[in-house]
Amino acid sequence: MQHAGCQIIAFVGVSGGLGLSTLASLLAWTFVRRRLRCTIVDTDITGGGLDVLLGIEAESGMRFGDISAPLGQLDGTALYHELPSWERIGVLSVNPWNAACPDWWEQQAAITALQEVNDVLVIDAGLGVHLGELALPPTVQTVLLTELSVLGLARTKALLKSDNSRDNSVQPLLVGIHPRSMPRQMTPLSLDEAQDYLGVELIGVMSWCKRLSDSMLSGFGIPRIPKQYLPLLDVLADAVLNHQGENSLHVIEQSRSEGALAKDGRKQSSSLDVERARNEE
Repeated sequence: MQHAGCQIIAFVGVSGGLGLSTLASLLAWTFVRRRLRCTIVDTDITGGGLDVLLGIEAESGMRFGDISAPLGQLDGTALYHELPSWERIGVLSVNPWNAACPDWWEQQAAITALQEVNDVLVIDAGLGVHLGELALPPTVQTVLLTELSVLGLARTKALLKSDNSRDNSVQPLLVGIHPRSMPRQMTPLSLDEAQDYLGVELIGVMSWCKRLSDSMLSGFGIPRIPKQYLPLLDVLADAVLNHQGENSLHVIEQSRSEGALAKDGRKQSSSLDVERARNEE
């Protein structure tokens, strides 16, 4: 049974390498600074390794590969206290290079158990491929990270259009991120351009921080929250806790199962190029 005060947030990226794990971890840290008990669950079972990114790979504690739940049940308190900790945040990470990928019922058992002992549960779902296997409750908030590039917005629009029956009340919460590098002769897409093209508002834009990225990719973790991220994190935390994107999980699940990104990405990309060219004229 879900703890009465537990809020679940599922982070999904429209493509890999955008900084999704960084954003999820920083938001978890923001919740802890607000005196909320929080755990991060890494469900990117083939490309995860959140403990490595956070610099706690050498810390003892339970990973998904250590979990055994043949009856589909785990004790939440015991599991929470067995996890490695980062900045007073429990971290349940996958380590596919050391152990077999967890079965779906083990992931479900862990998430259900951790709901019982946390105020907030942050799920780093990668591309969201396996979200449908987790049997998450309908109150889950989905945060979608999109790159502010032509291709990134094309993928995002294809994802959002995958469920034509939904209304605006079930939109995922969108966060933009600037591309890591662009040719000098090109200018990045603005927040207004992104919102106009997608037809939805973005919570904000996350700028790429080379120092932070280098630290995480080198296994040294996040030394501190960059000051430029604090306003965005506060706005995002408030939006999540106020249920602004409630019941949005099915949008991601359906699109991933139907392969909407692969099918529509090229068409959306060309249309955005045309729209931007017209505006520049």
